[in-house]
Amino acid sequence: MPVLEQNGSGALNVSSAMTNLWREEIIGGAPGPYNGNAELYTNQLPRLVFWLRQTAGAVPASIIPQFAVRGSPAALTGQLYLPLSGAVVMPALNTPLLLTFEMPCDFTRVNITTGVAGTTIEVLLAAYAS
Repeated sequence: MPVLEQNGSGALNVSSAMTNLWREEIIGGAPGPYNGNAELYTNQLPRLVFWLRQTAGAVPASIIPQFAVRGSPAALTGQLYLPLSGAVVMPALNTPLLLTFEMPCDFTRVNITTGVAGTTIEVLLAAYAS
């Protein structure tokens, strides 16, 4: 696959590819799990980056980075998401958390669980090929 190796494909030179999405997730409702609105279409780019920073909330939230490789069964709507890792507890307020994975997929998102309403988390999702 030339894109992953950054080499030529016949007479064509292939360059690297990248996509990203930034969103601030404000969880104002009841505590519990929340699938953020930040959903990135990665188009099978294999290197995934999750950058998060909790900017408000008295209790550290936990997150689970997720991926989808195909759509869900017809009876459900949206994508079929699977976890990339177990739950990760956010560090102290305003301290960034950086996670990277290698998994060719179609979509990524973050599942956020918080113990208190009013939690705010900045989310940056990115995917790249090289």
